[in-house]
Amino acid sequence: MSLDMTDEEFTTRLQELFPNLRGDFQCFELNRQKELVPLSPNNPSALCKGKSKDRCRGIVFVKDKIPAQSASTSEQARTTGGPSSSTTPASTSEQARTTGGPSSSTTPVMFRRQLIRQQDQEFREVLRADREREEIEEASADRRRRRQQALERRRSGVSEEPAEGSLLRIRFPDGTSTTRRFDLRQSIQVVFNVIALHPDATGNITIHANDQNHRSDQTGSCEEHGLRDRMTVFVSWNDEQEAETNMRLSGDLSDHSTSSIELLPDAHQDVVEVNSDWKVDLMLIQTGVTREGAPTANCLNVTRDRVMESARRGFNRKNFAPMKTINIVFVDSEEVGEGAVDNGGPTREFFRLLLQEATQSPVFKGPLDARQLEMSTQALSRGMYRDVGRFIALSIVHGGPGPKCLSQALYRKLTGQAPQCSITDICDETVEIQLRQISEAQSVEGVSEKIIQSQELLSVLGCVRHVRTLEERDDLIKSAVDYYVFGRLQLALEQFMEGLSTAGILEFMRNHHKEVQPLFVNDGVELSSTTMQALFMPVLSTAGSNKRTFENRILAYWRDWLIDIEEGESEITLGQLMSFVTGGDDLPPLGFTTSPSLEFLHEGGVFPTANTCALIIRLPILANFEEWTKKMEDGIIQSPSFGIA
Repeated sequence: MSLDMTDEEFTTRLQELFPNLRGDFQCFELNRQKELVPLSPNNPSALCKGKSKDRCRGIVFVKDKIPAQSASTSEQARTTGGPSSSTTPASTSEQARTTGGPSSSTTPVMFRRQLIRQQDQEFREVLRADREREEIEEASADRRRRRQQALERRRSGVSEEPAEGSLLRIRFPDGTSTTRRFDLRQSIQVVFNVIALHPDATGNITIHANDQNHRSDQTGSCEEHGLRDRMTVFVSWNDEQEAETNMRLSGDLSDHSTSSIELLPDAHQDVVEVNSDWKVDLMLIQTGVTREGAPTANCLNVTRDRVMESARRGFNRKNFAPMKTINIVFVDSEEVGEGAVDNGGPTREFFRLLLQEATQSPVFKGPLDARQLEMSTQALSRGMYRDVGRFIALSIVHGGPGPKCLSQALYRKLTGQAPQCSITDICDETVEIQLRQISEAQSVEGVSEKIIQSQELLSVLGCVRHVRTLEERDDLIKSAVDYYVFGRLQLALEQFMEGLSTAGILEFMRNHHKEVQPLFVNDGVELSSTTMQALFMPVLSTAGSNKRTFENRILAYWRDWLIDIEEGESEITLGQLMSFVTGGDDLPPLGFTTSPSLEFLHEGGVFPTANTCALIIRLPILANFEEWTKKMEDGIIQSPSFGIA
């Protein structure tokens, strides 16, 4: 009720809510001494003196005023010790029917006792709720105080960065990162102390590295926890007790007049937002891949001229385990294994080559940057659509690239959105021309003429109909396009989606369809020279040394060369350079677990070399820029495969 009601408005409202109220009545409240006290003024504002009006709660007791006659009768009863001896049971019953209840002399006492019991219960419930809330607030404040003290101790314990330590890149949940050197022989707590410098740091911290989670309450050295030079560690804040407390504190008392008190978890939305972050979900999928117990069936012998055939042969083995590490061994034209130990580089190159071949296979059609599914009964019977979907899913699970070439319509269809197909999504030139002629006809007669000319096509598409308006023309075109792009491909689409469901990738796409679209659809964003410069950390000799002088000159060559490549002044692309160093032609969705580095060939060698597992490129030291760029480009062009350069 509004607290601004007048006495008359309040009285009228009570009579509307309780029709049994008759005649004059009085409102009461129960004070702290459990005494019934008349409201003054006789309206709700009397309940909320000194309280916040938007959160006031109270109970009003209403009873009819005792008429004077009833009062005298009551006095007579007390004087005589009971009702008149001449009163018969029949007359007593008649009196009860007349007055509407038992004797009025006993009604006020019973009514008061009932009110006192009810108000006692309400009062105890409110006190209990207040005590619980105070305890929660005190516990929360104490937890925040202890967390702040712990963070301050950590921050004060940050030691000076060692000059010759190992490089670690630390990536925080907000997307920022920092790079710092550590002595890996020291306690892992040194790393957590540095992480605590982040403004969002909480008392409980977890880092993910080397396929394991490491908590801030653990002991042991960095080496014992598997941290190594040039590794990237991912940070997450895990103050679960604080989150639970915040959820409990975020609610408030219900506005309904009930003795039960409900605390509403308004903070739940924040928790959902953090848990639904696509990078967190993808990291959880990828960390589900284990190295232990990988079966022999997960070893794939691959030839570069038939990558897709090699993949189908391996992935369809009975004991192949998609959530175990895949060991890739490339075999050259003489069927001799290259001897590479797969620590990531061969896997990235394998999935890059696999998706290139798969997206250019007969199951797709259309522009290379906007591929649509193409109907092939042979591919359908052989399960090719399922295999290609599986290739894409496994690439993402094992840290490889996404296809980055699906059409918008196909991606929207896969992720459960309205496809919004248009004539431009039709890859068959003949079909596109005929439907476009119908679409561009400006009169009903012209539309009918074009429909007759395209009757054979429309019959196959199931869209032959009589058109009486231009709106019906548009409906016909929409039906024809939808059927051609997806309707006739329903079985192929279902098979493709079945393959994409491997390891939950299709569900992941649907949960984060906006954020992960660049993994599947070409967004036009390419590698830049700025990105490449920031990605590769140079390993430099001591300042002032002769080696450092040569390294500074080559580092300037490197940066100028990256700009030339971006501007198209080179024979290679930045993607080719990235493939040469990492095995993949683009940045992985979650970045590299090991930071790429740039080293220098002081001991001879005129061509660049690379280690795609350790993500190291080594640059030759030559006299002038023109000669240096020539050797760099020749080395990369002539060594397109892993293990040669």
